[in-house]
Amino acid sequence: MFEKNDTKIYKFSNGATLIYRQDCETKTTKIASGFIAGAQKDIIPGTAHFLEHIMVSPRTAQKTFAKKYNVKTSGFTTYDFICFETTSLSKYLDSQMQILEEIVLCDDFDQKLIERERQAILIEDVLVLGKQNTIDSNYFETTNKNTGGEENIKKITSDYLKQYKDENFVAENFVMAITSDLSFKAIKQYAENIVNNLVSQPQKKNNFHQIKKKHDISYYVYKQSPFMKTVRVELSIKNDVIAEIANRNSIIDEYIFNSPTGLLHQKLRLENGYAYYAKLANTYGENNDNYKTFTIDTSKINVNKVLYALGEILKSMKNGLSTQQFEDFQNAMKANKEENNHESYLTSKNMFIDYVKKGYVVLDDPMDMVLNFSRDELNKYLHDAFLKKNIVLNIVGDMDLKTILRPTVIQNIFDTRPFRYLLMKGDKNYYFDTETNNFIDPALIKDNSVAFYKVVDSHGKLIVEKPNEIQEIKSFSIPKPFKFPKAQNDDEKQQ
Repeated sequence: MFEKNDTKIYKFSNGATLIYRQDCETKTTKIASGFIAGAQKDIIPGTAHFLEHIMVSPRTAQKTFAKKYNVKTSGFTTYDFICFETTSLSKYLDSQMQILEEIVLCDDFDQKLIERERQAILIEDVLVLGKQNTIDSNYFETTNKNTGGEENIKKITSDYLKQYKDENFVAENFVMAITSDLSFKAIKQYAENIVNNLVSQPQKKNNFHQIKKKHDISYYVYKQSPFMKTVRVELSIKNDVIAEIANRNSIIDEYIFNSPTGLLHQKLRLENGYAYYAKLANTYGENNDNYKTFTIDTSKINVNKVLYALGEILKSMKNGLSTQQFEDFQNAMKANKEENNHESYLTSKNMFIDYVKKGYVVLDDPMDMVLNFSRDELNKYLHDAFLKKNIVLNIVGDMDLKTILRPTVIQNIFDTRPFRYLLMKGDKNYYFDTETNNFIDPALIKDNSVAFYKVVDSHGKLIVEKPNEIQEIKSFSIPKPFKFPKAQNDDEKQQ
């Protein structure tokens, strides 16, 4: 017998998975369903994303019931999976399930529909290109361009879409995550109408997400944009933690850094007036890494001041919270818990993502995990998460490149792991020795103490100073050597 808010994972005989959670707070049934596949199984880059577009396009059932009963539908694609979301009042679940069945079992690859969606995806691709990535995806894979790019989008045909569907849309890869006030027995009966139509082919079962290990490297990146009259500083700190721990930690970060009494507002706005926007956000990479990204908007004259202030904020994590500060933290978390008690972490979408990425569902509420923290545990987290880490630093906007702090100074300010060599990434990759100010043969670098250094003007060209002499490495010309500006003041010299 199910108690209120119980959660169950049920396996059908053909290998499909149903995740159910009873939610008696509303009279709504929410479903997140789809296949463990995604962009990792693309035939041509963008195939999975293209297929998702085709499948969620309104057909007979959706056109009939969506407006009449306000059944909401949407879909999205990631590296690991394709997901379809549907929501309706539970009394209209029969209509919702007919729409979902039409989506999941879709076998209509009408050429007119394909060409229509191709045009929409090409526009989406342009919008994706226009987004500025904080972290270079070639190294961290925090974003996966599921659209595939213009060239690939134009290549995809109905045959490729059918081939992808046949190879991946089998029962063993199908997952349904459902929250509802209806009983498990009722939900299971509805789900069977879809699941029973899926073919069981165990040999086509896809594996859960595999964590990709990366080298421990710090990166230093900035771009010059003369069209901006402000400067955006973005500092990302890499943490190796699983998603549920990252979710717990983000609650702590929100209080410590982002609240009205948090460190960013206090140190960058109230005390000094260095910035007019400052926030810490937690983002997640395709390799399950967690990136704590500080985003700060400032002016040309305050860029270096912001960097120093942010460095001091991070170094204050060494001492952690005092007894009184920890007590204030606990009281604030308890109040937060009471204010949001009606909201559940175990939504259908979260349960679906948990399962298709890891093969299990986390039942612990992140807020409850935070409330169980002792002061010593909290302070250990703050110390371990922000000090001696790998970083990515982006500085974009209207600034004078000659006055920006040197990478070696940045390293000391943020107490990052040490690096000596810089990878200057332009049309080709070049390694630069920060101690000798010379370009070197990449083959000579035997360790991981390499940083990524990118200086780009508004035309996307590598900015470097006039060379003393032209050198050659492995038969290609070295660009003009970049000389780091000398320290601008006594504080910088001390660094």
